[in-house]
Amino acid sequence: MNAEPPRLRAVLVGASNLELGFPAALAALRARSPGPVEVLAAHGLGRSYGLTTRVLGRELPGLSVCGLWDALERAPALETIAVVTDPGNDVAYGVEPERAADWIGEVLERLARAGARTVVTRPPIAGIERVSRLRFEAARVLMYRARPLTLEGVLADTRALDRGLCERAAGCAAEAVEPEADWYGWDAIHLRRGARRRVFESLLARAAGPGPAGRAPQAARPTGPAPRLLGRPRERERWWGRDRGVAQPALRLDDGSTIALY
Repeated sequence: MNAEPPRLRAVLVGASNLELGFPAALAALRARSPGPVEVLAAHGLGRSYGLTTRVLGRELPGLSVCGLWDALERAPALETIAVVTDPGNDVAYGVEPERAADWIGEVLERLARAGARTVVTRPPIAGIERVSRLRFEAARVLMYRARPLTLEGVLADTRALDRGLCERAAGCAAEAVEPEADWYGWDAIHLRRGARRRVFESLLARAAGPGPAGRAPQAARPTGPAPRLLGRPRERERWWGRDRGVAQPALRLDDGSTIALY
């Protein structure tokens, strides 16, 4: 196994889109880096930035309070880029937009203190505005356990969250990225399968900026086979009420890259 130390640290934070797109994000990241990558990631289906959530029997802490941040504070100095995404779940959970924006702001502040170059995606307001009532009701029932949400209420709270997110991003020197209309599928909030690699390549390129990570992706750099990521345990989680978790990083790859999951 390659003993070369990591050349780049990447912090990836999000919910369903990052959970589903994590293999694509990891592939784009490893192609871009000049050497091994240290990945610190926190994501999960339906995950909140501040609440403990349970989806399909798996309970995970809020993204702003998980173990990633202690690990980042202890980590040695290293060029660091970050992508923060999926800001809208807390609206569906009935969290006040200002409080939800504060949780995202805490994440951005921690990244700023770590010297990370950060991009944060804004909520997909334009897509939600185009959703029909039928599609909205279908998404509400399928993904949010038929919570008493209305399209008008979700739009108003999402717009307020967007304003708060942009204010906090500006205060932390993070770039707030407006999503493109063709990123999303039928429900206007989940990335299309075919768009995931392109979306994360774009976000990582924005975060990389100048410096070694800012070079064009190098498809020829050997990175070994794609790692098996499905079902890898987080540092701290609960399954059907039973504690489970493992020390991180959860994976060490053949090229020297490491992946820690929180």
